[in-house]
Amino acid sequence: MTTQEVNLVADIGGTNIRIGITNAKLQIEHLMVLECRQYQSLCEALRFYIERFNLNSYRINACLAIACPTDNDIVSMTNLPWSFSQQVLAAQLKLNQLIVINDYTAIAHAVPALSDSQKYQVGSGQVVENSPIAICGPGTGLGTASISPNGCGQWLTINGEGGHVDYAPTDEVELAIFHFLTNTN
Repeated sequence: MTTQEVNLVADIGGTNIRIGITNAKLQIEHLMVLECRQYQSLCEALRFYIERFNLNSYRINACLAIACPTDNDIVSMTNLPWSFSQQVLAAQLKLNQLIVINDYTAIAHAVPALSDSQKYQVGSGQVVENSPIAICGPGTGLGTASISPNGCGQWLTINGEGGHVDYAPTDEVELAIFHFLTNTN
């Protein structure tokens, strides 16, 4: 007897979690939006979804896009009191595979699949095909990522954490801006 696989995807922000399952055409089915504040942990929220859709007998591959840095095993949410070990989460939920990425990295992965009608040009410059693309926007913080062609017909995704950078003034104008922003003289 072979166990069926299911691919679970989630977008985890500071307010809501959107969880779904991808079908063979990579479309999301069984989409559920949960309020983060209703759960003590990410594990609890994901377990609720898994039980709600009777997925315990499936081999679950999960890709979680989360609004915080994801470079280490321990992930600490920026705007929630949630922290978890990726290894422990995978074991607790009996996941076949777990991939945790930054939410804007997830957006960057999707950009090459967009049609021209789904894109909006900012500014009046000329579009140069197969050039690096920056992704930036508000959310739980300032999300950033970029993609660049790798020369082999594919795109390389580079994650970033714009909301986790420092401002270091380097001249008088920037120092004046710093003083204005911090109300110091």
